Amino acid sequence: MLGLRRVFVSRLLSRQLVRTFADAAPDVKDVLPPLLLTLRADLKKFMKAKEKEKLNVVKAILAEVTNAAMAQPPAPVKSDTDILKILNSMEKKHKIAIESFQTAARQDLVDKEQSQLEIVKQYASQVPILTTEELNKLIEETIPKLKEDKTPVNIGTIVRDVTAKAKEMGRPVLGSDIAAAAKIILAK
Repeated sequence: MLGLRRVFVSRLLSRQLVRTFADAAPDVKDVLPPLLLTLRADLKKFMKAKEKEKLNVVKAILAEVTNAAMAQPPAPVKSDTDILKILNSMEKKHKIAIESFQTAARQDLVDKEQSQLEIVKQYASQVPILTTEELNKLIEETIPKLKEDKTPVNIGTIVRDVTAKAKEMGRPVLGSDIAAAAKIILAK
């Protein structure tokens, strides 16, 4: 009985807090990444159009975003870069599934996975990221600055500085891409 009362009281309290701070809350479009807003709008559009395959892919992407927020430790999606990481992991999963279905000679499932992979790639392409040339240029500019500041030149410091510069430019880049390019440049 005590547990039920506690749940009821906490729900009442949370509703009051929502009502109290609803006017002071910032606009949702300012807080959520643009790609997430696009995904939510496409979800509604595909529901109305009854496009089941696209709808299932968008639902899966949104489920992964929600799962990331509830993971341990929590990693809520704050930018398009976070969504891009999720989309890249989904691409890898689809490619593995395609290979598995090809070895099992299930062409129907291969076709299904490939069409879902194309939809995921379409969303991933909406995130403006640095090109390879721009990334190499940023890394090559960062290394002399690190040496000037007498900071140890290693992959971690390069990733940190290049990520910060890319964020200032408004063109995110994945840390794994920076690390791979930095290893090549440092090996020269």
